Amino acid sequence: MASTCQCCLVTETIHNLFIDSLTVDLVWRHFADIFHITLGPLEGFQYRFQTWRFSGQFVSMGHIRTIIPLLIFWFLWTARNDAKYRDITMESRRIIWRVYHIISLMHIGRLFRHIHWRGDMDIAPLFGILLTTPSPPLPTLVFWRIPPVGSYKINTDGCVKDGFASG
Repeated sequence: MASTCQCCLVTETIHNLFIDSLTVDLVWRHFADIFHITLGPLEGFQYRFQTWRFSGQFVSMGHIRTIIPLLIFWFLWTARNDAKYRDITMESRRIIWRVYHIISLMHIGRLFRHIHWRGDMDIAPLFGILLTTPSPPLPTLVFWRIPPVGSYKINTDGCVKDGFASG
């Protein structure tokens, strides 16, 4: 006998659990609206990942647009298990809050850098994250010291420009 979906009481399927039910749709639409992503009504599991992966110009591994779908899938699964085994109602707002919360914790743990928000810096404050532009490193003064008598010193910081050595 098949399980019943914890949020809409139809027969539970992978598609229904992660893509199609009303509660799930509210979660996906919430984040899609923030990132200006258009979601199709009949998308599959893989297509949903690809939609997010190719939704921005600067998206790469670890980018916020690749992390959000993973977190949504994870918290949909945990919400389903909470509903089924702990009698906790599966609610879209709780799932959305969990995604926001883990993003915040990842930021506090310094798991996000500027490159992970590239192209979406204006969205970071919605997650309670203030990104400041990193200061360029200060220049360091380097001195050349004469080597001891009878030894050689190799110049490792020299440069060549237009075929001429300098520095």
